[in-house]
Amino acid sequence: MERHELEQAMESGSLQGVYLFDGTEEYLKQEAMQKLRHALFTQGMGDLNTTNLTSPDTDTLKAACETVPFLEDKRLVIVEEEQALTGRREADEELLEYMKAVPETCVLVYYCRGKADTRRKLAKRIAQCGHAVTFSAMSEAELNAWIRSVFENSGRKCSVDVANELVFMAGNDAMHLRQEMEKLIALTEGRKQIVREDLENITTRNVEYASWELVNAVVDRDRTKALKKLHDMLSNGEASMMILAMLSRQYRQMQMASIMNYEHRNIQEIQKALGIPSFLVNRLMAQVRNLNGNRIRKGVELCKKVELDLKTGCLNEAGAVETLILKLLLMDEADGAGKA
Repeated sequence: MERHELEQAMESGSLQGVYLFDGTEEYLKQEAMQKLRHALFTQGMGDLNTTNLTSPDTDTLKAACETVPFLEDKRLVIVEEEQALTGRREADEELLEYMKAVPETCVLVYYCRGKADTRRKLAKRIAQCGHAVTFSAMSEAELNAWIRSVFENSGRKCSVDVANELVFMAGNDAMHLRQEMEKLIALTEGRKQIVREDLENITTRNVEYASWELVNAVVDRDRTKALKKLHDMLSNGEASMMILAMLSRQYRQMQMASIMNYEHRNIQEIQKALGIPSFLVNRLMAQVRNLNGNRIRKGVELCKKVELDLKTGCLNEAGAVETLILKLLLMDEADGAGKA
């Protein structure tokens, strides 16, 4: 069952049987549970008709599911930390058979933090006779629409570009994005439009965004800005190895984009090959245009050399990234590009 099908079942009042909620997107999962409770209980008796269990035995589960609802049409039974879904044990046959016999007066939800092990018998049985709903990360379009919807519900608006920028800055985890949006809503009290400057003022940058800013400074041949960006990242607790990995990846992406551009590939083909959001492709191509193919190739080689020197003990971790940045800048100066 897809997420939108679950929402349709909530709206139509057709929730029934057993459900498995799993997946990496915890915020969406929690939000779905809240909506499910709201859809089930119309008489204000939700607390009296909800039972929360932790990896119960089969008899305890059956007793909870078969309890008659009080002043509501259905009961809600929520099972968390079910070991039969995480590979620690297998479900017994009685439990597997009961998945087919959950009373019409009960909605049973197995709530799994993270991913369930779909190879387990219980997961397979729920998929066969119930509804397995996986909450994975939202697509680019879904994230953009969701962000703008949250802002609109709070009396704010933002453009598609600003929503994309927020995802780029903060990452695609919905729970973290919601926290960043609450900060922006508070910041913009008294006005309706959220603009890019608001993001610049308050949004916490993730390591990927910070590495893009760092590479931009290197591409612009601005030594002062590049070193400041690097020191800011290190001061914020980013690991040197992570920064090095991000820089290496970005130079490899620029190399692939440069080659594909030379082959007259279109933006859609480049995006698909690199596996990055569409709005980032134009930014990457801007970096490529500021460098020639030879400089990009040298940058890739320098990243590999620093990684090798680090692994073989020729460089220590603390100085590896700064060494790489300086070498990239010196390479640009040697090419006659030179703004220090």
